[in-house]
Amino acid sequence: MEDVLWPHMLRHTIPIQVAGSLATVCKSLTYLAQKRKAAGAADFIIDFDRFVNLPKPPALIARMFVSLCAPTRRNAGVRILEMLQSMAEVLHPAIAEPWSGMIPKLVAFLGQTERFTQKAWEDALLRVFASTLAAVGDDEWTVAVGTALSEQCAFYKPDPQLKVYMLIAARC
Repeated sequence: MEDVLWPHMLRHTIPIQVAGSLATVCKSLTYLAQKRKAAGAADFIIDFDRFVNLPKPPALIARMFVSLCAPTRRNAGVRILEMLQSMAEVLHPAIAEPWSGMIPKLVAFLGQTERFTQKAWEDALLRVFASTLAAVGDDEWTVAVGTALSEQCAFYKPDPQLKVYMLIAARC
């Protein structure tokens, strides 16, 4: 079953129709990624050119960072962060090392309910997002993330909080 789910489960991360199940999808992807990586599976690193029906890494990153703007919705924040960290090498080799330090800090920040503010959370996310773009250091890849944000804009039309964050992220 795992061979069937990996990497095809990624198709269920982008569509807005499955937003309610995003935490579950991310939890499953985290499990699959960690298991494949630990086993040294040859298919851990996904050939996105071969799997044309899968969302590309810039689209995945765009969707996940916007979804992280509301981390307590359906308790998706920690699940998204875990999935991003477990799949960092898959999404882009240059982000694995920076994310290994940044993502655990975001997870810890979510656990500090007495110090958590939406503004501080969004600022932290934007710093990680900008650091991610800088770590990749590829203008073409950055444009692809921006294009993905604009293509996903319609997803957030009924949700002003996520739409505002998407527009802010697009300015990075």
